[in-house]
Amino acid sequence: MEKIEEQFANLHIVKCSLGTKEPTYLLGIDTSKTVQAGKENLVAVLCSNGSIRIYDKERLNVLREFSGYPGLLNGVRFANSCDSVYSACTDGTVKCWDARVAREKPVQLFKGYPSNIFISFDINCNDHIICAGTEKVDDDALLVFWDARMNSQNLSTTKDSLGAYSETHSDDVTQVRFHPSNPNMVVSGSSDGLVNVFDINIDNEEDALVTTCNSISSVSCIGWSG
Repeated sequence: MEKIEEQFANLHIVKCSLGTKEPTYLLGIDTSKTVQAGKENLVAVLCSNGSIRIYDKERLNVLREFSGYPGLLNGVRFANSCDSVYSACTDGTVKCWDARVAREKPVQLFKGYPSNIFISFDINCNDHIICAGTEKVDDDALLVFWDARMNSQNLSTTKDSLGAYSETHSDDVTQVRFHPSNPNMVVSGSSDGLVNVFDINIDNEEDALVTTCNSISSVSCIGWSG
């Protein structure tokens, strides 16, 4: 504990972003994974006003802002191989923007089922699959999947889902996290207390469930270790 205290004592603020006219809370943050010579490294921040702000990582200047209107955005995540930024939305979609281009509409829109309200999501390490978790509606709490790859033969910006898991959670799916190096492994957490690990390479939900544990508490954050 003393060593940890010493490490924190040596920390200091290097840069600070400028304040805005209307103060907002920061609800989520992610940094771009791609590093290219001569190009800016980016930071995406989910704000309490329902927008995503893109910052220049070096100077912390606001470069552009995206809105999920008419829905509210939940979570923010950069793709692993490009500067696309994703967020789940309460309007039953997952939205994808090009973080380097200022435009109002997302470049891709991943549609769920009509009753879906997405509150968590992630994209796997090879940027092929998106998974999003829903609020419980009636008796359903779903994990919904999409193919995130761009298809040159189908230039439509709207994509329907590949399918969903519906039997393994009984309450809001609060967290979804893909494995950092295995694109087929995903873990989900829920208000029902369950943490489930799936191998999505297996066709049906029952067999895809690799392991489950009951945290005996609502799950607010999960991750991979080791």
